[in-house]
Formats: sequence, structure tokens, C-alpha cells
Amino acid sequence: IQNLKTMWKLSNIDFKYIFKSWPFISIVLVGVLLLLVTLFNIGEIFGTKTLPVTWQMLGGGRIFGRLAINICTFLYAGMLVHRASISRINHLVDSTAIPNWTLLFSKVIALIKMQLVLLSVIMISGMLFQAYKGYYNFEIGHYITELFFLDFLNLLVWALLSIFIQTLIRNPYLGLFVMLVISIGMPFLSLAGIELSIFKYNEGPGYSYSDMNGYGVLTPYLFYKIYWILCGLLMLSISFLFWIRGIPNSLL
Repeated sequence: IQNLKTMWKLSNIDFKYIFKSWPFISIVLVGVLLLLVTLFNIGEIFGTKTLPVTWQMLGGGRIFGRLAINICTFLYAGMLVHRASISRINHLVDSTAIPNWTLLFSKVIALIKMQLVLLSVIMISGMLFQAYKGYYNFEIGHYITELFFLDFLNLLVWALLSIFIQTLIRNPYLGLFVMLVISIGMPFLSLAGIELSIFKYNEGPGYSYSDMNGYGVLTPYLFYKIYWILCGLLMLSISFLFWIRGIPNSLL
């Protein structure tokens, strides 16, 4: 129980480290600007202005989610995993009685907190834009369902892979580069003959929303996300085995 409490407190410290860092602030500001530009342009269909309904706000928010949130996840997974060594206090941390799983899962929880905060930014920005346009049917339930359930599952899968890659690679910026290559290149595996989504990390059937039918059938999307989350948890277990404690003197 004490280790669980320590894990939560360490995740709070790591989250504050993320939230106060200038790279995070800069990425979020650029993402919000892109989001606002997208929202101002998304309201016209073939030159005809439409009401800023919630599904349009969420469609504009996907650009922010896929750009800013993913980049922050890829970057800060490495910064958190290697934070002690970057600050040159890794030997002090290694000498504590805290088990490895407490340190590892605190990084995962901090990333999840960051993702939830950024998803909240999309929700708040969309509602403020709707109010600015004089539209007050916010559909908060729709925001919560799509952002904090459907989109969050997708982001969680990337967070698990990021921790795995950054644990194996000792340079956080090289790990960031590898994650960018994986996320950008994954859809292009079809050109190499790999066409099934079960072999493309975090790929699978998507979802769509309409005011008439809602989300329709979400079962294929959820099955694929559960499949990739289980794969991510397996890689997280491998990350635990590769977690360096102390000064290594062999590969075993």
C-alpha cells in the first residue's frame, strides 16, 4: 500500500515537471493555435456556413490530438524515464528502497494525466468556440464519450509503446525520433505487403459519428483497441525487465 501511495506521489511530481516545462508549453500553444485556425475554417461546407455543432468541434480537435498530444507523449515518455540520469541523481534514486515497478508505473500515470489534461483543452476550446459563435448546445456527454473514452484508448496505446521504446533506448531524443518514424510509417506498411491491421501497431477500424445514428457499431473499434492495449501491457512488462537499476556490468 505504501508503494502504491509513493507511485501516485511520484506521478504527481512528474506531472508537475511536464506541466511546467517550456517545451510542453510551447507545443501546447502551437497546437491550440492550429486548433483555433481549424475551428474557424471547419464551419463552412462548400462555402455555406453551418452551426458549430459538437461533432465539428471534435473533428477539428483531432488535429490537436494527433499532433500535440502524440508529440508530448513521445517526448515526455523519454524525459520521464531518463529524468534521474539527465539530472545526474540516478544513483541516489537507485539507492532508495522504492521497487522498480513503482518507478515505472509512476511514469505511465504521469503520461496519462498529461493526456487527460490535453484532452480537456480540446473540450474547453470547443465549448468556448461554440459560445463565441452563439451556439450553446454543448453536448457535454458527446465530448466526454469521444475524448475521454474513444480517443483516450488510442492515446493510451501510444503511451505504452513510448515507455517501452524509451526504456530500451538510452537517449530520449533518439527515442522520440523512433516513435515519430513508427507513428508516421505504420500506415505505409501496406506498401511492404503488410495489409492486415493486426500487424500494424494501433491500427484498425475507426469510428464515425452522425447526428442521426450516433456512433453506430463500436465493437470492431473497441476490440482492436483492447487487442493493442494488451500488446502494450506486454511491452510494459518487458520494459520492467529492462529497467536499469544501478550500474550495469553485463547484458544479463
